[in-house]
Amino acid sequence: MKPSVSRIAPCVLALAGSAALLAAPAFAERRGLAGTESGSHRASCSIGNVNGVDFPPYDVFSDRNDDGNGSFTIACSGESHNTTVQVLLSSGSGDSYTPRSMAGPGSAKIEYNLYAGPEYRTIWGDGSDGSRAIQQVVGRTPVTMTIYGRVFGKQHSAPAGNYADAITITIAP
Repeated sequence: MKPSVSRIAPCVLALAGSAALLAAPAFAERRGLAGTESGSHRASCSIGNVNGVDFPPYDVFSDRNDDGNGSFTIACSGESHNTTVQVLLSSGSGDSYTPRSMAGPGSAKIEYNLYAGPEYRTIWGDGSDGSRAIQQVVGRTPVTMTIYGRVFGKQHSAPAGNYADAITITIAP
């Protein structure tokens, strides 16, 4: 049996890694267009139903990537029918989006990233360091957004243990 590196989400008794997602409250503003609306309409938006990104146990002897996903909802209330918000994800405990890193035993780290789609091309971040903030229109019904995570293969020197990171989700006008 091959040894494997595994990460456990806080308060979860399972062999799965996670990038915990933390919500930051925000407000979005929608300004009227000349000739169609006048004034400005303020909508209050919030993040809820947050499900962290869970990864399967990581096999240090494998060259393959391990993928997982998580989700959250954005709900807006107020006078606006459709509110466009920017959805930003922090870089987590590291100071880079290329790549992010999860902390493990001692000073061990394992590299991963979070993406806006299942094709794993657009790094979801704040627009810096090769990442992009994602624009989303939210109407009267909450919108569920999925975060796609990937732990990169070929991290053969990672010691066995639990690895985790905490990501802050921010919505802005």
